[in-house]
Amino acid sequence: MPYRFRVGSFNCENFFSRARLLNFDDNAKAKPFLEAAVQLDSELALQVYNPATILNLYKKLSKYVMVRENKGKLFSGTGAKMKVVAKGRDDWEGSIELLRDDILPEGQINTVRIFKEVNPDILCVVEIEDRRVLERLGNSQLLGQGKYQHSMLIDGNDPPRNRCRGLKPAADRRATEPHRRS
Repeated sequence: MPYRFRVGSFNCENFFSRARLLNFDDNAKAKPFLEAAVQLDSELALQVYNPATILNLYKKLSKYVMVRENKGKLFSGTGAKMKVVAKGRDDWEGSIELLRDDILPEGQINTVRIFKEVNPDILCVVEIEDRRVLERLGNSQLLGQGKYQHSMLIDGNDPPRNRCRGLKPAADRRATEPHRRS
């Protein structure tokens, strides 16, 4: 006996949070910081570093980015005593990560209104930040507490230089739907 179900696919870019660097009310205000972030990323890709340039760029961006040091160190010290200790790209492994701010619920209401109107049994989303955000969406009061309890997230296959984009496809299934095999 066939089983009918509805699938909804939505782009959830910046649904719960947005990069602080992209959260200006005017793009012109963001432009110098975006340009500095691109320049910092380029500087950090060099084989030989200019410590003064990297430090100045990082200090300019410190409200908007953090440097994730996975192996080795780029910086030592904090505040006025901070200095660049890596001589070049081969001395450490890491990346620039954009700091994020929460989006107010008013910014989510229209998207949720569409979710509710479509009323999918399976909710597929792209550009969701991470699994925590997916679960937060599925269990939110906005959609109906606990409506989507079965979730799966697939890490994006962004190239190594674009890892900070973090675009991920994911799916959520209604809690009330019986388990089905395909």
